[in-house]
This record gives sequence, structure tokens and C-alpha cells, in this order.
Amino acid sequence: MENSFYRLVEQIKTEAENALSRLSFLERAVFWVFMPLKINVDTDKGVASLVILKDGTIQLREYLSPDADNTIQADFETLTRLYHSRDKNQFIQAETEGRIKIISHNRKGQQAEGKLRELLSS
Repeated sequence: MENSFYRLVEQIKTEAENALSRLSFLERAVFWVFMPLKINVDTDKGVASLVILKDGTIQLREYLSPDADNTIQADFETLTRLYHSRDKNQFIQAETEGRIKIISHNRKGQQAEGKLRELLSS
């Protein structure tokens, strides 16, 4: 996995773990119902799978999961820019232009899609 891609995915993983650790008991109970959640990240600089487990930890795998719930497809530059800017208008423009796609592969993925969009465009 390319070093810059790996650093970005590690940042996303760390941010998500920190957010999960701040959930209230009730939010965690709801959260547990949907786990594990598998998210593929597919770019021109590398691929990875983030697996969010029931205990709130996240495993980072250096391959695409064949049974992912969601896939984020983007060129690395676009994904990096969107992650760091969190600009909703930039996200909408990139999505309209086909530079980023968030694909839900099942019902669980559809329910998680809003959180992924929030991560990249809050």
C-alpha cells in the first residue's frame, strides 16, 4: 500500500475510532446491532478495507473485502482533498463529476452511507 494512501486511511480509522469511543451507552447499543461494518476504500494509489467491529475498534486490511457493505471509490487526490476540507459543495461537485462514488452493497450499507457522506462533507 502506498505510504500516502496508508497515512490517509490511518487518519480516517483513528478519527472513526475516536468518534465511536464518545458514543453514549444507548448509541452503542444501537451501533452494536449493525456491526461488523465493512467499508472498502478504492483509489488509484491503493486499496483498503476498514472493518468496524462491535467493540468499536477498527481493523485496517490492505485489500478490498469481497463482502463489503460500502465502497468509496475516488482518485486519491479527490479523497484527500474532501477528507481534509469537509466542504459539502466540493463533495457534491466531485460526486456530480464522477470523481467520487459511495456505493452501498446492502441494507446495512445504505444505513451507513449517510455517515460516510458526513465524514467527507460535514
